[in-house]
Amino acid sequence: MRYLILSIGFVSFLLSGSFVCAAPEVSSRPEVRENVRQLLENNSCPGCDLAGAILHRGEFSGADLEGANLAGSQMNLANLSGANLKDANLQGASFGGADLAGADLTGANLTGAVIEGAYLSGAKMDGQVVANVSLNNVKVPAGNLVGELNGALPLIEALALDAKIALAAEALGIMGQPNSKSLEYTKTREQFDVAIGSFQALQHRMVDTFMAYEQAKSMLYRALCEVEEGNDDLATTIHALSVMTDKAGKHILGFFLFMLITPYYLGHTA
Repeated sequence: MRYLILSIGFVSFLLSGSFVCAAPEVSSRPEVRENVRQLLENNSCPGCDLAGAILHRGEFSGADLEGANLAGSQMNLANLSGANLKDANLQGASFGGADLAGADLTGANLTGAVIEGAYLSGAKMDGQVVANVSLNNVKVPAGNLVGELNGALPLIEALALDAKIALAAEALGIMGQPNSKSLEYTKTREQFDVAIGSFQALQHRMVDTFMAYEQAKSMLYRALCEVEEGNDDLATTIHALSVMTDKAGKHILGFFLFMLITPYYLGHTA
């Protein structure tokens, strides 16, 4: 009976209108509250200080917030579609479930920002179109299955190996330039009235960088041949290629920088 009376009393209290559920304050800072008022009235507040503002479910479609400070702001489920957020400070801001479709995030600082569940179709970040896709509890009918069931992993692994070969080939193409430039430099720069390429120590270093480049290139050719042959050891070869390319690149670039920069620090003259 006691609980029944308490329940009736509580319900009567709610129905009387005496109980009011207060909305969370937008901000404890007067300047931020004033800026929020401006934003709500004009849908524009470029360069404003809105740090820490609580703007859940806000309607800011097409808003101009370029350069605004929104660090730590709470904008979950807000509508920011088409908003101008160029160069805005969004560090630690929360955009969970927000609509950011078509928003311009070029130059924005998103360090620590939470965009899980946000709709980012057509959004731009540093000039690039980006998207965030979350797939939870997805069920695909058998009629829509692409390929064999549970057969995607081998395809992904094969694609990853191809990508590693492509990256190694690109790196080799890049490191070939400083290697040739270093050789050219040793032939043209003079010290003690002779080309520095005549110094035995530098000749040895040039041979080392040349051999590092050629060995990495040979490993690339081997990997490509194994791709054509379908060799079972292809994955091992590609991993070795990655390691060799990394070591060769550091060695060649290090010598290139040594050749071009060190003389100036040491005060050498031609």
